[in-house]
Amino acid sequence: MFRDVQKHLAIAQLIRRFSTNKDDIRKTALKQVDLSNCHNVLELGCAFGAFTEALKDRLHPDATITGIDIIPEYKPFFLEACRRAGYPGIFSSSGIDKIKKYPAGSFDLVICSYALYFFPDMLPEIARILKKDGLFITITHSRNDMHEIVSIVRMILRQHNSSNDNQHLPIETIFEQFSARTAGNFFIRFSAG
Repeated sequence: MFRDVQKHLAIAQLIRRFSTNKDDIRKTALKQVDLSNCHNVLELGCAFGAFTEALKDRLHPDATITGIDIIPEYKPFFLEACRRAGYPGIFSSSGIDKIKKYPAGSFDLVICSYALYFFPDMLPEIARILKKDGLFITITHSRNDMHEIVSIVRMILRQHNSSNDNQHLPIETIFEQFSARTAGNFFIRFSAG
């Protein structure tokens, strides 16, 4: 689904339209955090730059935001999100391994929404590239966020005699490992040394 950028955008718009909670979780996550001294920002798994856009008027006026994703087609969307946020942007579609090339202490802020599932092994690298008092703010799903999709997948598997109700689905394992109760939703502060 993520490779089909137009479909991903349409799904994101549907979620916003039909969500019962109209608050943007990214703005909520940033509410209590002073980011006014952040100059160098990195968004991991940036896609359209939704988290970047939530940074509007929160960073140092001279801030620059770098977005990393694996899908090059997100570039114009991410750069437009940077423009709307009021900061210059840089986009890379070379994937998460790119952060291994950044020197230690390169970023004041690293943000990531709904993508950490794909690279949890990179947490030590994320900590390494943060400045001494840098912040890593990540948003993950809560355990119950995907209840509907899990139910639909179970129904489809039952219809095809491919599963029983007692079978634990891989997507459930992912959500349990990265839920608000286990991952510390919203932000993690790393400190060097």
